[in-house]
Amino acid sequence: MATGYYRVQNANTKRYAALYDTKAKVDKLATNADLSAIRTYYYYDRIVSDPASVIYIDSENGNYALKVQGSSTREMMGEYSLIIKKASAIAYTAYGTYNNYSVYLCDEGFDDGKSFSSDADTLAYMATSGNLKYWYINAISSADDTNYFGFKPDLKVGNDYYQSFYASFPFSFASTNTKAYYIDKKSDERGIVELKEFTGQDLPASTPMIIKSNSDNPSDNRVNLLTSSVTAPSDNLLTGVYFCSVPSQFVWYDQIYNHDNYVENNPATMRVLQVQDGALVLKKVDWKYIPRNSFYMSVSTSAPDVYRVLSPEDYLTGIHAVISDSQSEKAGDVYNLSGQKVGDNTDILPHGVYIQNGIKILK
Repeated sequence: MATGYYRVQNANTKRYAALYDTKAKVDKLATNADLSAIRTYYYYDRIVSDPASVIYIDSENGNYALKVQGSSTREMMGEYSLIIKKASAIAYTAYGTYNNYSVYLCDEGFDDGKSFSSDADTLAYMATSGNLKYWYINAISSADDTNYFGFKPDLKVGNDYYQSFYASFPFSFASTNTKAYYIDKKSDERGIVELKEFTGQDLPASTPMIIKSNSDNPSDNRVNLLTSSVTAPSDNLLTGVYFCSVPSQFVWYDQIYNHDNYVENNPATMRVLQVQDGALVLKKVDWKYIPRNSFYMSVSTSAPDVYRVLSPEDYLTGIHAVISDSQSEKAGDVYNLSGQKVGDNTDILPHGVYIQNGIKILK
């Protein structure tokens, strides 16, 4: 099997696999392995925009490492090596072996006493045998209408759509209507941040970014997955989050085996991408967790509740931000073109260009 990006679909249940946390346990004495960090989904629209379903398969001396969202089976399984073996013309098995004992990656069955149907989301598990251990492994391509990755933005401003995005794979846009940005500057005094567009055709791996398009249909927002990454910008103020696996997802399992893996939201020091009053903003929210595959911006405890997201041109000249309960601008304050407050009286300032009450002033 060639190194590259794939989706893995169970041959029997037709569910797709996605990695939801990084916790795994191999019990050699009980000859049992827990890989229920893997969730499985029946409907393609559940995984078409999900980075956790994009699996990079890399050969390691005849064995394989499956790499997803900053983690890999090598890290999760320890001394177990993952072996992928062709079982038929179109199906594979994936298993780990230790002391000549093998356990296979399987999907959950249909009629095993649990209250879910064949099209429900569920968990993968490890077993020694059975027909649920066979998987299709299909390469992802922007040209394949049945197996591509495409963005599904959930925020709308005017005719444009936006989303907060974080994934471990580098990519380029296959669709021409899509762009990527990050935040490189912020002004607490003015309650604004600068939206900076990524330069170059290729987008870096493991980099939080804002995706913009003119459609919320994943088919219109396809990407080409890349095997090598350009350098990420060093001035990115955003922090990415890979996972948000919490007990409420699968209470009957997670509360017993502890597959929690999340970043708890701190409204005092975190701001997330939202739309307010028809504008794109980074704002304080009361969510319990930061959503997976997204980002937050760290701020001080005295920061404004809302930062308006502005272009570089507007950031230089715009002092009017979205006003929050925690901060309002004082009329008459004077700023230089770098957005720094320099006083409230232009008469005593040196010659230059300033902004006061939203108006450029040449002195």
